[in-house]
Amino acid sequence: MNRLEKLYRGLAGIPLVFLGIGVQRAWAALLFDGSIFATSSVEAYVAGMACTVVVNVLLAAFAPRLCPLYRRSWLIGAVAGFACLGSALIVVDTLLIGRGVLSFAGTMLAMTATGASMLVWCEFFGSLNVTRVALFYSAALVLGELLTFFLSSMPAERLWPLMIVMPLFNIVWAWDSCVRSAREPGSRIDAPLFGDGKSGRVTYPVKLVVLMAVVSFAESFYLVSEDPSSVFVLLCSVALPCLIVVAVLSGSTRFRVDRVYRVVVPLVIVAMITLMPGLGVHGGLSAGLFSAGDIGFAIVVMIVFSGISYRYGLSAVRLNGIERGARYAAYIVGWLLGELMLPALTDDQVFGLRVALSVISVALFVVLFMGNSDMFARWGVQVVRPSEGAGEPEVRIDYDDQALRALACESLAKEFGLTAREQEIALLLAQKRTNLQIEKHLVIAQGTLKAHVSHIYTKLDVHSRNEFYAALEAAERRLAG
Repeated sequence: MNRLEKLYRGLAGIPLVFLGIGVQRAWAALLFDGSIFATSSVEAYVAGMACTVVVNVLLAAFAPRLCPLYRRSWLIGAVAGFACLGSALIVVDTLLIGRGVLSFAGTMLAMTATGASMLVWCEFFGSLNVTRVALFYSAALVLGELLTFFLSSMPAERLWPLMIVMPLFNIVWAWDSCVRSAREPGSRIDAPLFGDGKSGRVTYPVKLVVLMAVVSFAESFYLVSEDPSSVFVLLCSVALPCLIVVAVLSGSTRFRVDRVYRVVVPLVIVAMITLMPGLGVHGGLSAGLFSAGDIGFAIVVMIVFSGISYRYGLSAVRLNGIERGARYAAYIVGWLLGELMLPALTDDQVFGLRVALSVISVALFVVLFMGNSDMFARWGVQVVRPSEGAGEPEVRIDYDDQALRALACESLAKEFGLTAREQEIALLLAQKRTNLQIEKHLVIAQGTLKAHVSHIYTKLDVHSRNEFYAALEAAERRLAG
């Protein structure tokens, strides 16, 4: 009973605004569902995807000038206006006109707003440690899937008011979440960006973008259909997010965020294999597995990118803007390939192409994840600062910088065998947070934190925070050279 009570209190303690990204997912899933809004079309959705690519790339390119996005009132207003206007156009076209022209324009406006609002959410998640990202994002996904399931049975005549109001809730809650994060002690959501071309740079984790692009390409190429009213697809979609929420809020010492990999990778691989032709896998089963793998991988990507932003102080807008732009571009290419090339091929050629794509996708997942099996893996990220003069080699950043502090924790973790959980706590200690603040960030009890800190001190052969800081500074000096 105590464990259930703790779980309930933990759920009740999550601010509702933190779950707003789930409202956005439900709104997008319902608005672009052709079975509800009949004037919606795949062509309009792909055109909207192109708008999303453009807005993500532009915001990523101008991130040093625009961030933090949530403080740009004109941007928040434009996102809210585009989303509501786009929804209204689709509703009017479906219920009154039925020609599809307004839906086409509405989809482009709504998808543009979606791309920008997602980057505001990424700013919020980039200000959190990985445990909180896993908790809040997973809970938001569960909310989104449940909303989609229960609202998908409603006809457009009854659903349309929600379609216009939901995007407004989404952007307001995204803004409010960022404001709440900025008020927390030690928050870096408003800190100057590292990687702005002046203080230094961080090489981009290209491998992870390649994986997300592969998923999007395969999804559009195969035109995977996910029936939002299917109970099986719903259960597959919420299983992993629910497991993460329960594990974090229960305070289980066995839970580690990096173990999500062990579930997600097999899920995605199995889902990709079931999409191969000739296996005779039922369409519903394939869609359910693919949905589970897709959502699980989305959680992994959000945790990894948010972790990179949180540790190194890199712009979450730049990181996620490039990734999302590449992902949606891959979706467009996959759809175009399926629409333009497949009709000109023979059945045997189509069969061979689909098999080859599945094999390549599975191989990429296996190879790339094997080299980055830890949530704290850098994925090829290198943190450097520009040289003072022309022709001089780039050197490591100053040892008192946030990024080097994170690198020093990684160095100590590798040298003294700290677990991923202990490394996460070590970074919070390095940020000089109080025990109460760390317990809040990790959603753990006081005794649990003391045990983790004791293990860290034992492995590092230190006996107090001051000695821990001394060991950390020594590691920073070694890295700074």
